[in-house]
Amino acid sequence: MVTKPPWKKKKTRTSKKPAKLPPGKKKAAATRARASGRTYPNLVDNMWAAGGAKKKKKKASAKKKAPAKKKKKKARKS
Repeated sequence: MVTKPPWKKKKTRTSKKPAKLPPGKKKAAATRARASGRTYPNLVDNMWAAGGAKKKKKKASAKKKAPAKKKKKKARKS
């Protein structure tokens, strides 16, 4: 299932009033925007700063398959 980007989602009735970012988090969002080549932070930068830098989850390693068994060749009778 594909999720909509945050700017296309409708606000729910239960959603609370957005909190203002503290100066430190605003600076972090601005720094991230400048690193991406933007003059000002956009919604995604602000959401990242508000949520905090989250660690990337490591992908679960796939189980190794057992090596395939070799078939025995039947001896030919001549």
